[in-house]
Amino acid sequence: MNKIGLIVSVLMVPCSHLAMAGTVGVLQKYSITSIHLVPMAPIPVTQMYYQGPGSILIGHLASETGKEIKDTVEKNDIHVDKIATDEIQQALESSHKVAISADESSPYNLSLAIYQFGFSAPNGFSSKLVPVLTLECQIKRADGKRLWKDRFMVLPLGNPVSGIKREDLVQDPQRIESAWREVAKHLANKCVKAL
Repeated sequence: MNKIGLIVSVLMVPCSHLAMAGTVGVLQKYSITSIHLVPMAPIPVTQMYYQGPGSILIGHLASETGKEIKDTVEKNDIHVDKIATDEIQQALESSHKVAISADESSPYNLSLAIYQFGFSAPNGFSSKLVPVLTLECQIKRADGKRLWKDRFMVLPLGNPVSGIKREDLVQDPQRIESAWREVAKHLANKCVKAL
């Protein structure tokens, strides 16, 4: 190593500790001790994403395969919005970072939005499906001013859930709910950690 490289690396060490110290989260920045979790509006099953065996490359429920899963979700009253809200609430409670207020007139509100949910093949060669979910979390003051917003997603590649056969999802609706709950929990923990 030459002398200039050595000098640069020695000077960078103190700077790297500053970068690794992290930033102040929104809860600490605004001294938020209590927050109201705004109930999410129900999401129609028709918005469910499917990109797996038997689908045409357009993403939405374009095939009978995807329609079977959608019908199973609808028939068994599975709601991804309720699942995501439950998981965020549990993550907040177990983090002890902030109290959850039942009072709608709370000075701070945490709202959630789902931008994508459904099932996809983890890669082009798989006959199995994994759940996908994109969740947006945002904190607003009671006057409507947004203090923080972030989007978290679980995509087919690197999915924390093992692939599931389509037939298993259709025959056992509990597997659909469990798969969405697992990815919702993963995203809820990321969201709460970011606060």
